[in-house]
Amino acid sequence: MKLSTKLLGGFGILIVIVLATGLIGLSQMKAIQAEVDELAGDWLPSIKILGRISNQVNQLRRSELAHILSEDDAQMRELEKGMADAKAIMDKDLAEYSKLITPEHKEERAIFDRFQDALKRYLAIHDQVESMSKANRNKEAAALASGEQRKVVREAIAVLDQLIAINEKGATQSADDAQQAYAFGRTTLIAALVLGALIGLGLALLLSRNVLGQLGEDPGYLQQVSSEVAGGNMDVAFKPVQGSGGVYGVLVKMVATLKDKISEAQHKSDDAARQAQAAQEATYLQKWNAMIDVTALQVTQASELVNGVASRPSPWDATDSADMAKASA
Repeated sequence: MKLSTKLLGGFGILIVIVLATGLIGLSQMKAIQAEVDELAGDWLPSIKILGRISNQVNQLRRSELAHILSEDDAQMRELEKGMADAKAIMDKDLAEYSKLITPEHKEERAIFDRFQDALKRYLAIHDQVESMSKANRNKEAAALASGEQRKVVREAIAVLDQLIAINEKGATQSADDAQQAYAFGRTTLIAALVLGALIGLGLALLLSRNVLGQLGEDPGYLQQVSSEVAGGNMDVAFKPVQGSGGVYGVLVKMVATLKDKISEAQHKSDDAARQAQAAQEATYLQKWNAMIDVTALQVTQASELVNGVASRPSPWDATDSADMAKASA
């Protein structure tokens, strides 16, 4: 497998781990955010509204009883205004609370309908009590308020307490779910980080070991000896080759082969020089021999010429012979 493929594969695994860790974190953050949104946007506002409704019912009840007992017209008008304001605030809070009940909370919707029914019956009796009190029929108003109306308002408050309990339970559940999501996310992220660190460390050791196995030596040392070899130093003191040697082993073999080839070439060059010198000497010798042969031939020819000249009769010798012949005669 190519080194680039191994590096890409190793870093690819690390990237996948990082992305998975991030996605897990985002998922858990989303879960926590959902619980926080439900807690802040549903349960807590519902509890707050129900608390206001409970206060207004109690306020209406107290104002009603105070109206029955009061004999001061100004105080009665003030109490009537307060009761009207309380009913207006309750109507607004009831409408707002109704919007907060989600479709999946059917039980809460059913209990809320029961509360509205009980509150409607209470308000109907309240109107009767208020009318009697305005007409100074205080005994009748007190009897109705302490009798039937008391039962109805207790029923309404009991149902209201159920609604408050449901919302408190929902708020507690959302808080618990958010806490669990946080704990799970924290544990998952820690596990993912530890796993990623271990895998990253393992990949780093594996890749470094693989790279060093392919290189055979530390890259810095390889650069050092390669620079010396490139500069012409073939007598580098190499470290012993470990294992297969990798690139370093090939470099050591290459330098050894180069040294052998250079030595062989040097020997061949020396042989060629000797052969050339011998050939040159042979050529000179051949030339000298040829010159000697030519010289000898010339000497021989000269000698033959001299001998030939010497062997011919001289005209002077012929004249002398004739003279001698004449004298004898």
